[in-house]
Amino acid sequence: MKIYLDFSGLEETLKALEECAAEKEQRAANKRIVERSIPIVKEAMQRRIPVSADNSKSGKEGYRPGGHAKENVPISKISTRGTQAWAEVGWQLGDSSEYFYMKFVEWGTWKMPPRDFIEVAIKETQGRIAEIAKGEYEALLARKLGG
Repeated sequence: MKIYLDFSGLEETLKALEECAAEKEQRAANKRIVERSIPIVKEAMQRRIPVSADNSKSGKEGYRPGGHAKENVPISKISTRGTQAWAEVGWQLGDSSEYFYMKFVEWGTWKMPPRDFIEVAIKETQGRIAEIAKGEYEALLARKLGG
């Protein structure tokens, strides 16, 4: 699941940034926002991941992971394009890692309803991420405008 930033309420700040900051500076600010947001989203996700009492009985014999998915939330490298920056936190539909089964917990199966722990964690953290973004953008504007 990608971390997307909701910029409602920051339109004026973004417009000011576009006018005075170079693309490279905007990208660097967005990368810092993503870097600071990853642990927040990961922690919110971890709180919602179900954990079995005895992991040795989880999954199919011969395919049991060595630990709990809760301690192994995947995080991609931060990617950038233009002024944008993003990272993926959690499992993707095409995941084939040791903890691939978490995609079934998130999106469900025909036998099991979805638990939506990834989406809920991202929605829960949007306010904190928006505050991080606001702080980064205001700091960049202050540097550019000499305030």
